[in-house]
Amino acid sequence: MNFSLFKIPVAYMLLYILLILFTGVWIFALSQGFDCDQGVWGTVQRLIESPAEKSWHGFIEVTAPHLFAISLSVFVVSHFMLFSTRFSGKSAMRLFIGLYLSALVNIFAYGMVLPGVVESGWVKLAALV
Repeated sequence: MNFSLFKIPVAYMLLYILLILFTGVWIFALSQGFDCDQGVWGTVQRLIESPAEKSWHGFIEVTAPHLFAISLSVFVVSHFMLFSTRFSGKSAMRLFIGLYLSALVNIFAYGMVLPGVVESGWVKLAALV
């Protein structure tokens, strides 16, 4: 099997993931009141001192692109693994289901912060792990 054909889609996938990370950080900074006058460090300092208030509108604004981006990333990675001969189908399927479930928990953990089910946004980081 010619593995050089896999280099092109893998390269595009890595580029896509880097763009997702960059746009995710950018959207987060904008939602926290990023201001060009204060710069990045000023925004980070203000975020630590007094984070922006959470709302259901912000939840929808954050959730919609995350559902698309994370699902597409997991979809592509899972198909690379599915068609690979190095992973058994059963273990790959378990990994796919685990990735999708952890992605959904991570996305909707934000919704637990809004109504006060949990007090801290750190639940998102715990959901990521």
